[in-house]
Amino acid sequence: MKQQSTTIEAWVIVVVVAAGIMSFAGVVVETAVNISFPTLMREFGVSTSSGPVDDDDLSADHFTDGAALGLPQTAL
Repeated sequence: MKQQSTTIEAWVIVVVVAAGIMSFAGVVVETAVNISFPTLMREFGVSTSSGPVDDDDLSADHFTDGAALGLPQTAL
């Protein structure tokens, strides 16, 4: 009976380590944002209640409209 090889290729180890590093970095970034969120809200003068008032403000046109971005309007 032939013995099976149990070695792991180097690229598999690199991929697993890279995925672990990326996962850890994601957790660190998310934690940093959660910690700094109250400070950023105070800095920009917004509160958790400042947002769209009704469903009309949530339309796709509201977010893609140039006026919503402060851009000059041009005739189409």
